[in-house]
Amino acid sequence: MVPSLRSLIKIEIPDSFELVKHDFYTYDPSTEFSEIENLMYLNEDLFQASFAENDLIVDFGWYGNVKKNDGQFKLQLIQNNHWDNPVTTIPSSGLDQAVQILERTLMAIHRGVFSE
Repeated sequence: MVPSLRSLIKIEIPDSFELVKHDFYTYDPSTEFSEIENLMYLNEDLFQASFAENDLIVDFGWYGNVKKNDGQFKLQLIQNNHWDNPVTTIPSSGLDQAVQILERTLMAIHRGVFSE
């Protein structure tokens, strides 16, 4: 089976962020599982944006076994480059929830709701 071509998800990114990476596509493994598409579109490095004011990185990816479709999207907030000790980790069960979590987190940081 040939996978369909997917589009990048449109993410509302406040201008206070610097976009580092965006490889987050319109593929939802929870409802459209295909091993080929999992291998094409899912990895731990789907989206990353930095917020210099608080030395924060919003890191987003898919974690788990792509061949067995056993995993989930996760957002992590990394402060001061402490990758081994994220400020928070937020899992999501599907694509729609993942996009909402990502956009709400970016906006909360932009508005100053998140602080050290």
